[in-house]
Amino acid sequence: MSEAMVQTNGMALVPRRRRGKKRLVFQPPRNGPSSVRALWEGASPEERTRAHATCVSILSMWLGRKSRAQVASELSVPPLRVWQLSQSALSGMLAGLLKQPRGRKKGLNMEPSEEDPRVLKKKIAELEEENRSLRDLVEVLRNLPAAREQPAPRPRQKPEVKKGARKTGKTEVQRGVEGPGGAHARGEGEAPPR
Repeated sequence: MSEAMVQTNGMALVPRRRRGKKRLVFQPPRNGPSSVRALWEGASPEERTRAHATCVSILSMWLGRKSRAQVASELSVPPLRVWQLSQSALSGMLAGLLKQPRGRKKGLNMEPSEEDPRVLKKKIAELEEENRSLRDLVEVLRNLPAAREQPAPRPRQKPEVKKGARKTGKTEVQRGVEGPGGAHARGEGEAPPR
C-alpha cells in the first residue's frame, strides 16, 4: 500500500484533498434566531467583542490549531472554564441546527399594523381594482342607448293653484301633459277614477 492510504477497520481509505484554503477567520452570524438576536442586540459593544474573541478561540481549539491550555491563557480563564465554554458553545450550536420556528412579528402583537408595507401594498391593489371596475361601470352606463336619447331631467315645479277654486282647504292641482313613461295623462281636467 502507498503512504497516502490509511487503514481503518480493515478498509483502505484515501484521504480527500482540500479544494480550498482552511477558513481561519470566523465572523459572528448576521441572522440568528430571535432569542439569540435579542441577546446579541442587548449586549454592550465590549461584551460583543469579548464573545467574538472567545468564539474564535474555541473554534481554533476545535480545529486543533490551539490547545486547551493556549486558549485558557489567551482568554485568561482556567482550563476547566474553557471546557465549560466549549460545551456551552456546542449546545448553542446544536440548538441552532434544530428546525427553527417561524419568525414572529415584533413583540406579541401578531396583527399586521396599518403601517406595514405589505398591508399597504395589498390595500393599494384592492383600491386600484375597485377603481378600475367603477371606471368600467361608468363607461358602460355612458354608452347605454337610453342614456344618450333622454334629455336632461327638468327641474320639478310647484303645483299650480287655480284662481277660482273654493277655499275648502283642498287645492286643485293641474295635471301635466305627460305621465310617467312618456304617455299622455288621462285628461287635463278629468278626475281620477274612484
